Amino acid sequence: MRKWEEKYNEIQSGKLDARISELQEKFNNKTITRDELKEFEKSKRIKENISKVDNVVEYKNKLEGQLKEIKAEQDRRKSLVDLEKEAKKLDGELGRLKIEKAVAERELKTPDLSDDKKAEIEARLAGIKDKMNKNQESYSKNQLTIAATSKVGGKLAELPDEELAGKRTNISSKISKCNMICGKLIEGYSWDSIDMKLEQWQDRKFTSKKETVDKMRNAAKEDKKEKIEKTSSQAREGQNREAGKSKTTTGRTNPEESKEKQEEEKAGPLVEVSEFDRKHPRLAKIKNFFKKMGQSIKNTFTDKEEDLEKVEKEEKTPVSQEKTSEAKDKEEADDFRSYIKVVADKGMKQADKERLEAKKEALKQKLAEQNEKDEEER
Repeated sequence: MRKWEEKYNEIQSGKLDARISELQEKFNNKTITRDELKEFEKSKRIKENISKVDNVVEYKNKLEGQLKEIKAEQDRRKSLVDLEKEAKKLDGELGRLKIEKAVAERELKTPDLSDDKKAEIEARLAGIKDKMNKNQESYSKNQLTIAATSKVGGKLAELPDEELAGKRTNISSKISKCNMICGKLIEGYSWDSIDMKLEQWQDRKFTSKKETVDKMRNAAKEDKKEKIEKTSSQAREGQNREAGKSKTTTGRTNPEESKEKQEEEKAGPLVEVSEFDRKHPRLAKIKNFFKKMGQSIKNTFTDKEEDLEKVEKEEKTPVSQEKTSEAKDKEEADDFRSYIKVVADKGMKQADKERLEAKKEALKQKLAEQNEKDEEER
Protein backbone atom coordinates (compact mmCIF):
# COMPACT_ATOMS: atom_id res chain seq x y z
CA MET A 1 0.00 0.00 0.00
CA ARG A 2 1.29 3.45 -0.90
CA LYS A 3 1.90 6.12 1.72
CA TRP A 4 -0.92 8.32 0.46
CA GLU A 5 -3.31 5.36 0.57
CA GLU A 6 -2.46 4.72 4.22
CA LYS A 7 -3.12 8.37 5.03
CA TYR A 8 -6.31 8.31 2.97
CA ASN A 9 -7.59 5.35 5.00
CA GLU A 10 -6.79 7.19 8.23
CA ILE A 11 -8.71 10.23 7.02
CA GLN A 12 -11.70 8.10 6.07
CA SER A 13 -11.72 6.66 9.61
CA GLY A 14 -12.39 10.14 10.97
CA LYS A 15 -8.94 10.83 12.39
CA LEU A 16 -8.51 14.08 10.42
CA ASP A 17 -11.91 15.45 11.46
CA ALA A 18 -11.10 14.84 15.11
CA ARG A 19 -7.79 16.64 14.77
CA ILE A 20 -9.36 19.62 12.97
CA SER A 21 -11.97 19.98 15.73
CA GLU A 22 -9.22 19.92 18.37
CA LEU A 23 -7.20 22.57 16.57
CA GLN A 24 -10.33 24.66 15.89
CA GLU A 25 -11.05 24.80 19.61
CA LYS A 26 -7.51 25.94 20.35
CA PHE A 27 -7.79 28.55 17.61
CA ASN A 28 -11.06 29.87 19.06
CA ASN A 29 -9.54 30.00 22.55
CA LYS A 30 -6.39 31.65 21.17
CA THR A 31 -4.20 28.97 22.72
CA ILE A 32 -2.96 27.54 19.41
CA THR A 33 0.82 27.55 18.77
CA ARG A 34 2.51 28.64 15.56
CA ASP A 35 3.22 25.04 14.48
CA GLU A 36 -0.33 24.00 15.36
CA LEU A 37 -1.65 26.90 13.30
CA LYS A 38 0.34 25.66 10.27
CA GLU A 39 -1.03 22.17 10.86
CA PHE A 40 -4.53 23.58 11.18
CA GLU A 41 -4.33 25.41 7.85
CA LYS A 42 -2.85 22.36 6.10
CA SER A 43 -5.47 20.02 7.62
CA LYS A 44 -8.28 22.25 6.31
CA ARG A 45 -6.76 22.20 2.81
CA ILE A 46 -6.53 18.42 2.98
CA LYS A 47 -10.14 18.24 4.15
CA GLU A 48 -11.21 20.32 1.15
CA ASN A 49 -9.25 18.02 -1.17
CA ILE A 50 -10.76 14.77 0.10
CA SER A 51 -13.77 14.91 -2.25
CA LYS A 52 -11.34 15.33 -5.15
CA VAL A 53 -9.34 12.33 -3.95
CA ASP A 54 -12.54 10.28 -3.77
CA ASN A 55 -13.35 11.12 -7.38
CA VAL A 56 -9.84 10.44 -8.67
CA VAL A 57 -9.72 7.12 -6.78
CA GLU A 58 -12.97 6.09 -8.46
CA TYR A 59 -11.46 6.80 -11.87
CA LYS A 60 -8.21 5.05 -10.91
CA ASN A 61 -10.16 1.93 -9.92
CA LYS A 62 -11.78 1.93 -13.35
CA LEU A 63 -8.36 2.16 -15.02
CA GLU A 64 -7.00 -0.66 -12.86
CA GLY A 65 -9.94 -2.82 -13.96
CA GLN A 66 -9.08 -2.11 -17.61
CA LEU A 67 -5.41 -2.85 -16.96
CA LYS A 68 -6.35 -6.15 -15.34
CA GLU A 69 -8.33 -7.13 -18.45
CA ILE A 70 -5.39 -6.25 -20.71
CA LYS A 71 -2.98 -8.30 -18.59
CA ALA A 72 -5.42 -11.23 -18.65
CA GLU A 73 -5.60 -11.01 -22.46
CA GLN A 74 -1.80 -10.92 -22.74
CA ASP A 75 -1.55 -13.92 -20.40
CA ARG A 76 -4.16 -15.73 -22.52
CA ARG A 77 -2.13 -15.12 -25.67
CA LYS A 78 1.05 -16.31 -23.96
CA SER A 79 -0.77 -19.46 -22.85
CA LEU A 80 -1.86 -20.14 -26.42
CA VAL A 81 1.72 -19.75 -27.64
CA ASP A 82 2.94 -22.17 -24.96
CA LEU A 83 0.15 -24.64 -25.79
CA GLU A 84 1.04 -24.52 -29.49
CA LYS A 85 4.67 -25.23 -28.62
CA GLU A 86 3.56 -28.16 -26.48
CA ALA A 87 1.41 -29.53 -29.33
CA LYS A 88 4.36 -29.30 -31.72
CA LYS A 89 6.57 -31.10 -29.21
CA LEU A 90 3.99 -33.89 -28.78
CA ASP A 91 3.75 -34.24 -32.57
CA GLY A 92 7.49 -34.67 -32.82
CA GLU A 93 7.52 -37.18 -30.00
CA LEU A 94 4.75 -39.22 -31.65
CA GLY A 95 6.68 -39.28 -34.90
CA ARG A 96 9.76 -40.70 -33.16
CA LEU A 97 7.65 -43.31 -31.32
CA LYS A 98 6.10 -44.47 -34.60
CA ILE A 99 9.57 -45.01 -36.06
CA GLU A 100 10.64 -46.95 -32.96
CA LYS A 101 7.45 -49.06 -33.18
CA ALA A 102 8.07 -49.87 -36.87
CA VAL A 103 11.66 -50.88 -36.10
CA ALA A 104 10.57 -53.16 -33.24
CA GLU A 105 7.86 -54.80 -35.35
CA ARG A 106 10.36 -55.42 -38.16
CA GLU A 107 12.82 -56.98 -35.70
CA LEU A 108 10.11 -59.38 -34.52
CA LYS A 109 9.86 -60.73 -38.07
CA THR A 110 13.54 -61.67 -38.09
CA PRO A 111 13.89 -65.44 -38.81
CA ASP A 112 15.40 -67.79 -36.20
CA LEU A 113 14.81 -65.25 -33.40
CA SER A 114 15.61 -66.64 -29.95
CA ASP A 115 12.92 -66.67 -27.28
CA ASP A 116 14.87 -64.30 -25.03
CA LYS A 117 15.44 -61.81 -27.86
CA LYS A 118 11.82 -62.07 -28.90
CA ALA A 119 10.64 -61.40 -25.33
CA GLU A 120 12.99 -58.41 -25.10
CA ILE A 121 11.65 -56.88 -28.34
CA GLU A 122 8.03 -57.50 -27.34
CA ALA A 123 8.62 -55.78 -23.98
CA ARG A 124 10.20 -52.82 -25.77
CA LEU A 125 7.29 -52.70 -28.22
CA ALA A 126 4.78 -52.73 -25.35
CA GLY A 127 6.62 -49.79 -23.74
CA ILE A 128 6.53 -47.87 -27.01
CA LYS A 129 2.79 -48.44 -27.40
CA ASP A 130 2.21 -47.29 -23.81
CA LYS A 131 4.14 -44.08 -24.52
CA MET A 132 2.11 -43.56 -27.69
CA ASN A 133 -1.16 -43.87 -25.73
CA LYS A 134 0.03 -41.35 -23.14
CA ASN A 135 1.18 -39.04 -25.93
CA GLN A 136 -2.26 -39.22 -27.51
CA GLU A 137 -3.94 -38.46 -24.18
CA SER A 138 -1.68 -35.45 -23.62
CA TYR A 139 -2.30 -34.22 -27.15
CA SER A 140 -6.09 -34.51 -26.78
CA LYS A 141 -5.95 -32.59 -23.50
CA ASN A 142 -3.72 -29.98 -25.13
CA GLN A 143 -6.16 -29.45 -28.00
CA LEU A 144 -9.14 -29.13 -25.64
CA THR A 145 -7.26 -26.51 -23.61
CA ILE A 146 -6.38 -24.59 -26.79
CA ALA A 147 -10.02 -24.60 -27.86
CA ALA A 148 -11.21 -23.41 -24.42
CA THR A 149 -8.50 -20.73 -24.17
CA SER A 150 -9.30 -19.44 -27.66
CA LYS A 151 -12.97 -18.90 -26.72
CA VAL A 152 -12.14 -16.82 -23.62
CA GLY A 153 -10.93 -13.78 -25.56
CA GLY A 154 -13.36 -10.83 -25.71
CA LYS A 155 -13.10 -7.49 -27.54
CA LEU A 156 -9.43 -7.17 -26.65
CA ALA A 157 -8.73 -10.37 -28.58
CA GLU A 158 -9.27 -8.42 -31.82
CA LEU A 159 -6.38 -6.04 -31.10
CA PRO A 160 -2.89 -6.75 -32.50
CA ASP A 161 -0.18 -7.53 -29.93
CA GLU A 162 1.60 -4.19 -30.40
CA GLU A 163 -1.59 -2.16 -30.06
CA LEU A 164 -2.51 -4.07 -26.90
CA ALA A 165 0.96 -3.43 -25.43
CA GLY A 166 0.62 0.27 -26.27
CA LYS A 167 -2.77 0.37 -24.58
CA ARG A 168 -1.29 -1.21 -21.47
CA THR A 169 1.50 1.37 -21.36
CA ASN A 170 -1.00 4.22 -21.78
CA ILE A 171 -3.30 3.03 -18.99
CA SER A 172 -0.37 2.32 -16.67
CA SER A 173 0.80 5.89 -17.20
CA LYS A 174 -2.64 7.28 -16.34
CA ILE A 175 -2.75 5.18 -13.16
CA SER A 176 0.67 6.56 -12.17
CA LYS A 177 -0.61 10.08 -12.75
CA CYS A 178 -3.67 9.38 -10.59
CA ASN A 179 -1.41 8.15 -7.78
CA MET A 180 0.65 11.33 -8.03
CA ILE A 181 -2.50 13.48 -7.98
CA CYS A 182 -3.95 11.71 -4.94
CA GLY A 183 -0.62 11.92 -3.12
CA LYS A 184 -0.40 15.68 -3.70
CA LEU A 185 -4.05 16.28 -2.74
CA ILE A 186 -3.56 14.32 0.51
CA GLU A 187 -0.64 16.65 1.29
CA GLY A 188 -2.88 19.71 0.79
CA TYR A 189 -1.44 20.90 -2.55
CA SER A 190 -3.51 23.13 -4.82
CA TRP A 191 -4.68 21.93 -8.24
CA ASP A 192 -2.50 24.52 -10.00
CA SER A 193 0.66 22.92 -8.60
CA ILE A 194 -0.66 19.47 -9.54
CA ASP A 195 -1.48 20.63 -13.07
CA MET A 196 2.08 21.92 -13.43
CA LYS A 197 3.37 18.48 -12.47
CA LEU A 198 1.09 16.90 -15.11
CA GLU A 199 2.33 19.32 -17.74
CA GLN A 200 5.95 18.39 -17.00
CA TRP A 201 5.19 14.66 -16.86
CA GLN A 202 7.36 12.60 -19.18
CA ASP A 203 5.49 9.51 -20.32
CA ARG A 204 7.44 6.34 -20.99
CA LYS A 205 7.23 5.82 -24.72
CA PHE A 206 5.95 2.60 -26.18
CA THR A 207 8.06 1.77 -29.22
CA SER A 208 6.68 -0.81 -31.58
CA LYS A 209 8.81 -2.96 -33.85
CA LYS A 210 7.69 -0.85 -36.81
CA GLU A 211 8.84 2.37 -35.12
CA THR A 212 12.21 0.76 -34.35
CA VAL A 213 12.61 -0.26 -38.01
CA ASP A 214 11.63 3.27 -39.13
CA LYS A 215 14.29 4.79 -36.85
CA MET A 216 16.94 2.45 -38.27
CA ARG A 217 15.83 3.28 -41.82
CA ASN A 218 16.00 7.03 -41.10
CA ALA A 219 19.50 6.66 -39.65
CA ALA A 220 20.63 4.79 -42.78
CA LYS A 221 19.17 7.52 -45.00
CA GLU A 222 20.98 10.18 -43.00
CA ASP A 223 24.29 8.31 -43.44
CA LYS A 224 23.63 8.00 -47.17
CA LYS A 225 22.92 11.73 -47.44
CA GLU A 226 26.15 12.61 -45.59
CA LYS A 227 28.19 10.31 -47.88
CA ILE A 228 26.68 11.91 -51.00
CA GLU A 229 27.42 15.42 -49.73
CA LYS A 230 31.00 14.39 -48.81
CA THR A 231 31.56 12.82 -52.25
CA SER A 232 30.25 15.97 -53.97
CA SER A 233 32.59 18.14 -51.91
CA GLN A 234 35.60 15.95 -52.74
CA ALA A 235 34.69 16.01 -56.43
CA ARG A 236 34.55 19.84 -56.44
CA GLU A 237 37.94 20.08 -54.73
CA GLY A 238 39.54 17.62 -57.16
CA GLN A 239 38.16 19.41 -60.21
CA ASN A 240 39.34 22.80 -58.89
CA ARG A 241 42.86 21.42 -58.44
CA GLU A 242 42.92 20.03 -62.02
CA ALA A 243 41.69 23.35 -63.38
CA GLY A 244 44.44 25.16 -61.45
CA LYS A 245 47.13 22.87 -62.84
CA SER A 246 46.01 23.44 -66.42
CA LYS A 247 46.09 27.22 -65.96
CA THR A 248 49.68 27.18 -64.70
CA THR A 249 50.89 25.24 -67.76
CA THR A 250 49.31 27.72 -70.23
CA GLY A 251 51.97 29.73 -72.16
CA ARG A 252 54.87 27.43 -71.24
CA THR A 253 56.80 25.21 -73.68
CA ASN A 254 56.32 21.54 -72.88
CA PRO A 255 58.68 19.11 -74.70
CA GLU A 256 56.39 16.16 -74.18
CA GLU A 257 53.49 18.15 -75.59
CA SER A 258 55.53 19.08 -78.70
CA LYS A 259 56.46 15.44 -79.23
CA GLU A 260 52.83 14.41 -78.85
CA LYS A 261 51.80 17.10 -81.33
CA GLN A 262 54.35 15.85 -83.93
CA GLU A 263 53.09 12.29 -83.58
CA GLU A 264 49.48 13.44 -83.95
CA GLU A 265 50.37 15.43 -87.08
CA LYS A 266 52.12 12.38 -88.59
CA ALA A 267 49.21 10.07 -87.86
CA GLY A 268 46.63 12.58 -89.07
CA PRO A 269 43.38 13.60 -87.30
CA LEU A 270 41.11 10.72 -86.17
CA VAL A 271 38.04 12.96 -86.00
CA GLU A 272 36.88 16.06 -87.81
CA VAL A 273 38.88 19.06 -86.57
CA SER A 274 37.71 22.66 -86.86
CA GLU A 275 39.76 25.28 -88.69
CA PHE A 276 40.50 27.05 -85.40
CA ASP A 277 41.83 23.80 -83.90
CA ARG A 278 44.13 23.26 -86.90
CA LYS A 279 45.55 26.78 -86.79
CA HIS A 280 45.87 26.97 -83.00
CA PRO A 281 46.48 23.42 -81.77
CA ARG A 282 47.81 24.51 -78.35
CA LEU A 283 44.76 26.68 -77.60
CA ALA A 284 42.51 23.95 -79.00
CA LYS A 285 43.93 21.44 -76.58
CA ILE A 286 43.34 23.77 -73.61
CA LYS A 287 39.82 24.49 -74.88
CA ASN A 288 39.02 20.78 -75.24
CA PHE A 289 40.43 20.08 -71.76
CA PHE A 290 38.06 22.59 -70.15
CA LYS A 291 35.19 21.36 -72.31
CA LYS A 292 35.71 17.80 -71.06
CA MET A 293 36.18 19.06 -67.52
CA GLY A 294 32.92 21.01 -67.72
CA GLN A 295 31.01 17.96 -68.96
CA SER A 296 32.54 15.85 -66.18
CA ILE A 297 31.48 18.40 -63.54
CA LYS A 298 27.99 18.56 -65.01
CA ASN A 299 27.60 14.77 -64.99
CA THR A 300 28.99 14.47 -61.46
CA PHE A 301 26.74 17.09 -59.92
CA THR A 302 23.70 15.96 -61.90
CA ASP A 303 24.08 12.47 -60.44
CA LYS A 304 24.73 13.74 -56.90
CA GLU A 305 21.85 16.22 -57.01
CA GLU A 306 19.50 13.47 -58.17
CA ASP A 307 20.66 11.23 -55.31
CA LEU A 308 20.21 14.03 -52.78
CA GLU A 309 16.74 14.83 -54.09
CA LYS A 310 15.83 11.14 -53.83
CA VAL A 311 17.06 10.88 -50.22
CA GLU A 312 15.35 14.11 -49.18
CA LYS A 313 12.12 12.92 -50.78
CA GLU A 314 12.32 9.61 -48.89
CA GLU A 315 12.97 11.52 -45.65
CA LYS A 316 9.85 13.66 -45.80
CA THR A 317 7.30 10.99 -44.88
CA PRO A 318 8.99 9.56 -41.72
CA VAL A 319 9.75 13.06 -40.34
CA SER A 320 6.17 14.12 -40.95
CA GLN A 321 4.89 10.97 -39.25
CA GLU A 322 7.19 11.55 -36.27
CA LYS A 323 5.94 15.12 -35.83
CA THR A 324 2.36 13.93 -36.12
CA SER A 325 3.02 11.31 -33.46
CA GLU A 326 4.51 13.90 -31.09
CA ALA A 327 1.57 16.24 -31.67
CA LYS A 328 -0.82 13.37 -31.01
CA ASP A 329 0.95 12.50 -27.74
CA LYS A 330 0.78 16.11 -26.57
CA GLU A 331 -2.88 16.37 -27.52
CA GLU A 332 -3.66 13.20 -25.57
CA ALA A 333 -1.71 14.45 -22.52
CA ASP A 334 -3.54 17.80 -22.61
CA ASP A 335 -6.86 16.00 -22.97
CA PHE A 336 -6.09 13.92 -19.87
CA ARG A 337 -5.17 17.04 -17.88
CA SER A 338 -8.48 18.66 -18.77
CA TYR A 339 -10.47 15.49 -18.15
CA ILE A 340 -8.91 14.57 -14.78
CA LYS A 341 -9.54 18.09 -13.46
CA VAL A 342 -13.25 17.74 -14.21
CA VAL A 343 -13.17 14.25 -12.69
CA ALA A 344 -11.63 15.63 -9.48
CA ASP A 345 -14.07 18.55 -9.25
CA LYS A 346 -17.32 16.94 -10.40
CA GLY A 347 -16.82 13.17 -10.53
CA MET A 348 -16.25 10.70 -13.33
CA LYS A 349 -19.89 10.53 -14.45
CA GLN A 350 -20.13 14.30 -15.00
CA ALA A 351 -16.68 14.37 -16.64
CA ASP A 352 -17.76 11.71 -19.14
CA LYS A 353 -20.95 13.62 -19.84
CA GLU A 354 -19.09 16.89 -20.49
CA ARG A 355 -16.53 15.12 -22.67
CA LEU A 356 -19.29 13.56 -24.78
CA GLU A 357 -21.02 16.94 -25.14
CA ALA A 358 -17.72 18.55 -26.17
CA LYS A 359 -17.18 15.87 -28.84
CA LYS A 360 -20.70 16.36 -30.16
CA GLU A 361 -20.17 20.12 -30.31
CA ALA A 362 -16.83 19.68 -32.12
CA LEU A 363 -18.47 17.34 -34.64
CA LYS A 364 -21.33 19.79 -35.16
CA GLN A 365 -18.84 22.60 -35.76
CA LYS A 366 -16.89 20.47 -38.23
CA LEU A 367 -20.04 19.60 -40.18
CA ALA A 368 -21.06 23.27 -40.27
CA GLU A 369 -17.63 24.26 -41.64
CA GLN A 370 -17.82 21.50 -44.26
CA ASN A 371 -21.31 22.62 -45.35
CA GLU A 372 -20.08 26.21 -45.59
CA LYS A 373 -17.15 25.08 -47.71
CA ASP A 374 -19.44 23.05 -49.99
CA GLU A 375 -21.69 26.11 -50.45
CA GLU A 376 -18.72 28.24 -51.50
CA GLU A 377 -17.61 25.67 -54.07
CA ARG A 378 -21.04 25.54 -55.74
